[in-house]
Amino acid sequence: MVCILFSLCFFALHFCVYWWYSDRREHKYLRDYSIGVDVDGVLNQQKEHFCRWLKRKTGKDLSPEDIVGIPLRDYPQHGVTPENEAAVFNDPGYWTDLPAIDDAASTLSSLKKSLNVSVRVFTHRPWPDPPELRAAWCSPTLRYLDVAYRDRSVVRHVRKCLVKFGCTAPIVAISKAWLATNGVPYDRLTIERNSETVSDPQARFKNRFHIARKWGIRFFIEDDWEKAIKLAYVCDVVFPLDQPYNRPAPKFDRPEDIPSNIVRVWSWAEIQRRMRSYV
Repeated sequence: MVCILFSLCFFALHFCVYWWYSDRREHKYLRDYSIGVDVDGVLNQQKEHFCRWLKRKTGKDLSPEDIVGIPLRDYPQHGVTPENEAAVFNDPGYWTDLPAIDDAASTLSSLKKSLNVSVRVFTHRPWPDPPELRAAWCSPTLRYLDVAYRDRSVVRHVRKCLVKFGCTAPIVAISKAWLATNGVPYDRLTIERNSETVSDPQARFKNRFHIARKWGIRFFIEDDWEKAIKLAYVCDVVFPLDQPYNRPAPKFDRPEDIPSNIVRVWSWAEIQRRMRSYV
């Protein structure tokens, strides 16, 4: 009798677990998921913009197609020093004038609506550096908000925060205003400041790897090859948007070294087409 009861209980438990798993997969995993999107190089034309600003700030000529790796300081053939990078990135005008990729916002908006998903946006912008330069960013940031941001209540809120906290986060305000001005739909923005390349789940850094794992980001659109490799172990599909600097390095040349869920794409139209085929 005891064996029969035990068998019935085991069968019932097994059935309940299977039903819960199937229901969760159907209604949560397959329907309640997020899209992760990098900003620089994915939503905007950063490499062309950087070359223009490098010429303006340092007088150095660099072709966008010659950028075969980032950060540029790690590729001496470019002749771009850390000081050159800082001269560009420490100017708030560089970030406010970034041109958007033409169809990125409209395609992302279409995906968000048609698939009924949330969009989480990520970018690594540890600027200005050193932090003592933040005070110099305050006035340009406020001027940009006044001109670019249509939501006046948000402008007033950011003004209060910048004054209250001593301009501790002008890059956050600029990033949010840029997204709003260019019509980019998103639910959450994460500005990665430190350890943006650490994917170890034990590290618990506030970066795209930890958040993708925690919140179940299913698709991720990236432009950094090594980050795409790491995200492939967290997300279902990673779409590296083709750039000269993210074409496979020699150590990834063998097909078996590249995770099968990494799908290189050449445009936002292709991203939309491929993403819809997975749902």
